[in-house]
Amino acid sequence: MQYYSTPYTWFWSADVPYMDEKGTKSYWDRPESIEILQWLADLVLRYQVAPSPREASEKRLNFNTGNYVMTELTVPSPALTTAIAGKFAWEVLPRPKHPKTGKAVYLTTGRNYLVTTKARQRGVLLEAVQVLIELYHPEIQELYLTLNVSSLPILKSVATSPKALQNLPPSMKYALDSITTGSKNYDKVVGFLDFHRAFGAEFAKALNNEVSVKEAAVNMTRASDQALQKAAR
Repeated sequence: MQYYSTPYTWFWSADVPYMDEKGTKSYWDRPESIEILQWLADLVLRYQVAPSPREASEKRLNFNTGNYVMTELTVPSPALTTAIAGKFAWEVLPRPKHPKTGKAVYLTTGRNYLVTTKARQRGVLLEAVQVLIELYHPEIQELYLTLNVSSLPILKSVATSPKALQNLPPSMKYALDSITTGSKNYDKVVGFLDFHRAFGAEFAKALNNEVSVKEAAVNMTRASDQALQKAAR
């Protein structure tokens, strides 16, 4: 199983925030956050149902080559179908519900794009907006169908087209339904990718059994906050 690179959905389903609404402070070191992080770490270290980041890297494990029984956030597409053709049979499963809240929150794949004050100050505001608008062009969106990027096209008309659904299992319905029901996108925070990379490196140390989860949570908070404070708003 591969699951821990993006822990956000587990926090959303538990109704536990990992940062403030303004995107300036992270909450990884709070008790309710540590409880979730410990559960995720236990899947690797205690129950051994998932490889550690080190093992996954050293063995070059990949869902598309059949190394994982399950993987999270892999969106079916014609490109994925081609990649695993003849290697194994597969289906799309619904997300499990949180035992306390009863929620199952999906991640709407893809990231938010923000035009910042820095872009205007650098004199490239118009160019930045033009690039973002082009992403919504149908011809650009259809390129997603040829790329194994684990992300649905932005346009629902493209994501649900006959070309996009060719040779996909009926259970693809779970992915399509999540576009409008029970789904959430990455936080609209300037510097989110820097934040993601910062805490991910620290959490990996716990999953590799180099530090305790509590130690990792403290380091995740420190690294995340530094990344958010340096964001080019």
